[in-house]
Amino acid sequence: MQRVIPAILEQSVSDIQEKLDRVAAFVELIQLDIADGLFVPEEVMNDPGVLDLIQTTAAIDLHLMIELPEVVIEKWLHPVVRRISIHIEASEDSNASIEKIKEADKEVFLAINPETPIKKLEPYAEIIDGVLIMGVHPGYGGQEFIPSTLEKVKDARILLPERTIAVDGGVKEGIAIKLFEAGADQVAMGTGLFSATNLEKYIKKINSFKDK
Repeated sequence: MQRVIPAILEQSVSDIQEKLDRVAAFVELIQLDIADGLFVPEEVMNDPGVLDLIQTTAAIDLHLMIELPEVVIEKWLHPVVRRISIHIEASEDSNASIEKIKEADKEVFLAINPETPIKKLEPYAEIIDGVLIMGVHPGYGGQEFIPSTLEKVKDARILLPERTIAVDGGVKEGIAIKLFEAGADQVAMGTGLFSATNLEKYIKKINSFKDK
């Protein structure tokens, strides 16, 4: 399993492509952040057409920070997409989105904000592929990691023993180690990854923490 998921939150296709080109050779899956300006304050690449414009050898993991994903989810079921994360707080009918994503033969994760308890995932424990636990409030890059996220990871590991647990937001090297120790399988890294001098070496280093 890929441990480090490069996370891209950019406002232009050219900036997205630049980051894709920097990491695609070292990973199989890259997270692309999408926001509608409603669920989070700022709109970020809220156009499925972006998936036709980017080019990458890696598959795309869509983090949809959008209200009522069940209404628009079909538009995001692009062939380049392998995984989609929708926010449980943004949905009126999470089951509808989950069903549509699974029908498209893609992985489905439920994302939860810092204030949302893990127990909210319980009704979906048997039908999702994993959970994306937010270590910051979604919508902005470069935020500081919220320490209580570590306890949420432990709780998620108990509730979802056979599912993938990923954490997104504020993850740096030292935090990644603690998250893996708490039971996380994957970490989505944006600023903490792309600021590294040697991306290939850095990704290999973080991946090795989980294997120890």
